Amino acid sequence: MELVELNEGLGRYFGTDSGLLVVSAPESNTLQLQDGDVIQSIGGREPNSVRHGLQILGSYQAGEKLEIQIMRDKKSKKLNIEMPDGRSSMLFENLIESVRPVMLPLPARAPEPVIAIERT
Repeated sequence: MELVELNEGLGRYFGTDSGLLVVSAPESNTLQLQDGDVIQSIGGREPNSVRHGLQILGSYQAGEKLEIQIMRDKKSKKLNIEMPDGRSSMLFENLIESVRPVMLPLPARAPEPVIAIERT
């Protein structure tokens, strides 16, 4: 499963200003997620980062039921799921947490030293 946080441009495209974009859904259909879904809440909790969303999912035990609120095709939808046994290997085995590269400014270059020779 690959998730990324929405930015303003992605949010506009997907019809929401917050959530986690599912870039690549889990191979297992346990969570009922599809590529392009935007997760807005998990069990009533709004994930504020990819790591936070995974922590929320990881807090559920096998057999617990939860609701995942998503946007799919710019329409709000609720997914009611039951956490499976062995969810750690099934859901999070090949997890990729996408990170955006950050451009840091180059350090200012120190001016070349000026050597003055005084003639007498």
